[in-house]
Amino acid sequence: MAEDRLLPDWLLAYLQFTDELESPESFHLWTGLGVISSALRRRVHLEMNYGTIYSNLFMIMVAGSAELRKSTAANFGRNLLLDALTDINIMQDSMTSQGLTKSLNQKRSIMENGVINERQMSDVAIFADEVANLFSYDKLRASTTSRDNKIRLHNLYPTLIGCTDPKNLRTIPAEASDGLIGRLIWIIENKRRGTNSGWMRNPKKILQKKLLREMLMKDLQRISMLAGEMSVDDDAMAHYDTWYHELSTNTDLDQDSKAFYYRCHATALRLAMILSVSINDSLRISLKNMIGAITLIEGQLPANQRVALWKGSSNFEVLRAKYVNYLQTNKGVTTRAILLKHMGVPVDEFDRITGTLAQDGTVRVPDQKVKGQTVIILLDANNAT
Repeated sequence: MAEDRLLPDWLLAYLQFTDELESPESFHLWTGLGVISSALRRRVHLEMNYGTIYSNLFMIMVAGSAELRKSTAANFGRNLLLDALTDINIMQDSMTSQGLTKSLNQKRSIMENGVINERQMSDVAIFADEVANLFSYDKLRASTTSRDNKIRLHNLYPTLIGCTDPKNLRTIPAEASDGLIGRLIWIIENKRRGTNSGWMRNPKKILQKKLLREMLMKDLQRISMLAGEMSVDDDAMAHYDTWYHELSTNTDLDQDSKAFYYRCHATALRLAMILSVSINDSLRISLKNMIGAITLIEGQLPANQRVALWKGSSNFEVLRAKYVNYLQTNKGVTTRAILLKHMGVPVDEFDRITGTLAQDGTVRVPDQKVKGQTVIILLDANNAT
């Protein structure tokens, strides 16, 4: 750890700072990663033979409205980012493309190899309380001047920390869904971490949290000043090569999984960069950083498969209707074994359908079994339409 760092690991300290909030820990983990990503603002890069990798991330937290406090998780990160870096560009999902463009193309001073250079930068951290709002016509149309001249944005570096309800994923344009789903990080949860009414009763703990926030801000300011090309340790490179080979030779993938797998290698490198700067200023990716990044990526495939189902593909809609109709004809309850036999699909596909319907509030699967059988209960048939 560099002498000027106050914390041994920024990300772990951020998780400690948010550990009493009701939101699932995964929401805070990815928000913390997104905050570091936003703070780096295209200053740090990794050179590959196919191009330059920057550390910007695009992530969406998925849960029912107000149930899991996903906006609370995002707001904690946004507020910390704003307080630490007062000059950072923040976009809300209500901002028009014209308003966004006016805030970009700012001149920034960047220290590189001991020399201060001035560059035009177009970095923006997008915090969207409801990602579906980004798909309105006003947000998607090309940015123009009053004379309809195109505006060129220099060194564009967007990051996204978004939130949405599973039902709203059906608003994603069909022609964009496969490419979009494969490029985003999806964090899906269906249970709060715990219950906390929010009272601040312990003065000692209040002071500790306040001091921890100050240290997080100071170290984030230092992280934001890092600049230059990152290096990769030989053992980290070898580990990545082995994993990349496995990705490239995996032929047992459906179409939706391919959209994710064919792009996730670059996201793994971005995560490795972020995990590195979370710990020190060396701009060096270690084996530990690479393993951590790949572990995070590997955990993404189930989430991407569920999002692909939520988007409303015709085959899934048929299976969804068959699933719900059977429950309706059996007074809204049956066992997993009976329903699996009725559906006539592979076990993994059945479990993905069940998980998706549980997430959007259509069914519930109690933890307690009845006579050794897992029970599935219909809650809201309207969610299936």
